[in-house]
Amino acid sequence: MSFHAKVVTGVGVVMGAALIFILFFRTSDEAAIEALLRGGAEAARKADADGVIALLSTSFKSAAGDHAWAAQRVRERLTRSPGFIEVLGCAVQVTDEENAQATIRLRGYVGKNELWRAGFDLTLRKEEGGWKVTSAEELK
Repeated sequence: MSFHAKVVTGVGVVMGAALIFILFFRTSDEAAIEALLRGGAEAARKADADGVIALLSTSFKSAAGDHAWAAQRVRERLTRSPGFIEVLGCAVQVTDEENAQATIRLRGYVGKNELWRAGFDLTLRKEEGGWKVTSAEELK
């Protein structure tokens, strides 16, 4: 076996092992956060603004505004954009016992017509035993 073939095989084995580790050895917090975010998408699909807003920490801050701004934007968007919301992907990384980062990608559609796609980088913190979103920035 040539040197290059050995290197390619070695890299493939390492990458495969890393992928298996990520897929099968997730922490319970990572799973809880992903379930929380998917629940938020389901609430948005049902036009349940309060269900989406419940994900936000009262200390929420983003470049665009605070908790009150985010709550108002959620209410406006859910009344303007009826349709279905699908989670295209969700990646979660718990950084310590009380903090986490997540990226979620969503798609909105009616029937077979895609209306929009959006992605968000989220920062989360464990508050009163549950995870809350403390900041969100839309991906460009």
